[in-house]
Order: sequence, then structure tokens, then C-alpha cells
Amino acid sequence: METQIQSYAFSQRSPSALTLFGYASKSVPGLEINGMGKYGKTLKEKIIFITRSRQLPIPLKRFVISAEYDLGSDPHMLRWLDLPVLLLYWYLAGHIRMGRLDNCLAVGNITPAGEVFGRTDVELNRLALEMNLLLLGPGVPGCSIPCIDPRELLGHIPDLSFKMAV
Repeated sequence: METQIQSYAFSQRSPSALTLFGYASKSVPGLEINGMGKYGKTLKEKIIFITRSRQLPIPLKRFVISAEYDLGSDPHMLRWLDLPVLLLYWYLAGHIRMGRLDNCLAVGNITPAGEVFGRTDVELNRLALEMNLLLLGPGVPGCSIPCIDPRELLGHIPDLSFKMAV
């Protein structure tokens, strides 16, 4: 099984859309995150912790999630990729109840305690509209792009709380 999701890098130098992609295969079980430097290792451990602490069963497969290109090591930028990486992992493991993610745009941060921070941003809404994507997150009030609130998407997973980033 494989899929991809669109996200956004909030870099000071050149903010831009990017693609995250992943697959599951019958190999040595585990999670591998590529293209995020040292932050990828920390994110991997955070995702495993969040998944285990919510007692979500994960199939014995190898899960590989990668960024379209090497993103460097800016933790301020990379932290907004937490939610799309988590969505990819849980989707591949069968915990996200959606037919597909390849037509979606997601940006968000998640803490080890299970707080999911959505980000409302005019640029994200513009990008979703331009690329004809479904926004997985809070939309800008008054904007008519299709969106799904993370509460609807992840509400069945225990002990998650949803907040807006400031």
C-alpha cells in the first residue's frame, strides 16, 4: 500500500508546497522517516509514543515516509509536518477512515501528550484552492474551500485534543 499527501514548508527563505509520500511493505517491521534530518528521528519516536500510548494496533510491516526533497533542519518549519506524517502513518496502518489522502493538504503540529494544533493560514487556503485539494485542518472563516476538521478525521482515536495554533 502506498499514498502521498501535500503539505507546506513554512521556511523563511522559500516557503512552498511539498509532497510527503509513504508506503507499507512486508519487510522488517518498523517506521522510517526520510528527508527531515535529525528531526525525523525525533518525530519517529514521538509518533511511536503517541501510537503506543493510545494502544493503536499496528500491523507488522515496514512503514517508510519520505519528504519530496531534503528539508534541512529548521525545527520551526519541520514541526508543522508532524500532523501530515502522523496521518500518513495511521492511514497506512488502517486507522484513518478515508478513501485516499493523495488529494489532501495537511499542516499541523502534535505534542507527545496528544494535543493536535491546526494552523489557519490564508496561504494554505490559497494553495488548496489552486491545487484543487481538500484541506485537512481548520479553514479560514468565509473561505469556501472544502475542508475536514482534524476532530472529524481523528475523533475516534482516544486521548487527542484539538487546538488552534497561535
